Amino acid sequence: MKRINREKCHEMVIQQLRGHHGIFKDIWQILLFSAALGIAKNKKRQLDNPDPGKALMESVFSATNWKGFIYLMSLVETGNSDCLRAKEEEQNEMIKNFEEYANSGLHYLNRRISDTNNDDLDLFIEMLMNVDATINVEDEQI
Repeated sequence: MKRINREKCHEMVIQQLRGHHGIFKDIWQILLFSAALGIAKNKKRQLDNPDPGKALMESVFSATNWKGFIYLMSLVETGNSDCLRAKEEEQNEMIKNFEEYANSGLHYLNRRISDTNNDDLDLFIEMLMNVDATINVEDEQI
């Protein structure tokens, strides 16, 4: 399985969201949340400028059920079970879709964080409490 990439432009928001004062402990958690946000908004965004030096190995996610998340994402997206095959081609397509949903979610988070004066935790609480309204508001910038 290939490495999980992210764009260089997200480094600042990722560093802001993780660590001692951040909401997330690890980068994989940010990527998983961002992918879920991208899926909820039904938006993928191709990686224009991936940072290969920051790509995460699949083993970073092995302690979690992230593969189940990716399999469910692919089942819903494709409407068939081809993604459940152990073929490298299907596995790489699932990772690509995950990266694109996460990229869309990261772009959204980056914009929301830069547009608010609230701290990150308040912003996340607001987003989660208003998830239906947030998802249904289309933003052509994403």
